[in-house]
Amino acid sequence: MSIEVLPPPSNETLKQIWSYFNLNEQSVKEAVDSLKKWLEMQPHLPNTCEDDALAMWLIRCKNSVERTKESIDMYYTMRTLAPEYLTDRDTRSEWFQKITSLVYCIPMPELTENLDRVIPVGLLDPDATFFNLDLALKALIMHLDVRLHEDYHLSNIGIIDMKNYTLSHVTKITVSQLKKCFVVLFNTYKIRVRAIHFINTPPYAEYVLGLVRSVIGSKLAARIQIHGSDLCSLHKHIPKRLLPTEYGGDAGPIARYHEAWIKKMATYNDWYKEQENVKSDESKRQGRSITSGDLFGIEGSFRKLNVD
Repeated sequence: MSIEVLPPPSNETLKQIWSYFNLNEQSVKEAVDSLKKWLEMQPHLPNTCEDDALAMWLIRCKNSVERTKESIDMYYTMRTLAPEYLTDRDTRSEWFQKITSLVYCIPMPELTENLDRVIPVGLLDPDATFFNLDLALKALIMHLDVRLHEDYHLSNIGIIDMKNYTLSHVTKITVSQLKKCFVVLFNTYKIRVRAIHFINTPPYAEYVLGLVRSVIGSKLAARIQIHGSDLCSLHKHIPKRLLPTEYGGDAGPIARYHEAWIKKMATYNDWYKEQENVKSDESKRQGRSITSGDLFGIEGSFRKLNVD
């Protein structure tokens, strides 16, 4: 039986999420209209952003119109300054099929009681020969674009399964790459995180976690929990009904959700192609143009993360 990885939210769920930020259907519409008018007045930005994405941004920015504007600006600027992540985005392409045969990142379909989305992340194959974090980030951005249009939730609960990670994978990860990942997640897409759970952690996990902590700051680091191989410990935080079989849950195997999620992303292939040239024009920006260093930080430094 097929599954819907991002089922449309019920009216009750929408109302609960809106009310959390003192919003309702009318105020969301008014804010979206205001953001569209603002975009029309920005000579360096495209004014074709879809209503559903604008509404989602408003929620992720906790009903702050100014923060939403900053995030939208960064989103289109990233498309200009990091084209390596935002071109050749096709789920039929060789690079995409290769990286998604190695890595999974799945939004589970049912929200928690607190309206959070559970996101299992892990490796499907312990062979590190073809592992490439830059390609994984490129696929992650495709993943985030789908969720920006369809995924109503309050926050995210990440579960990082380190079962198939080896030292060979670790040696392929640089601090610079991790920095880019977190800037994309928190500054561009405004991902909100309730907690990050590491499971099946190997003996060298502390080294990996040390790299992660070095770029995320104390606020997010405090939300990290390490469970080792103790899945019962994980179940104290997340109900088994929301977890895949591999995590001791009742929701079914990861492969089933991974396949469904890839099919969902494939429905965006035409959109991905259309969006390649929808980006900022830095020559028209009022004031100083933005550089890659401004966006991601220069080597040895790091743009400050805005983590809620």
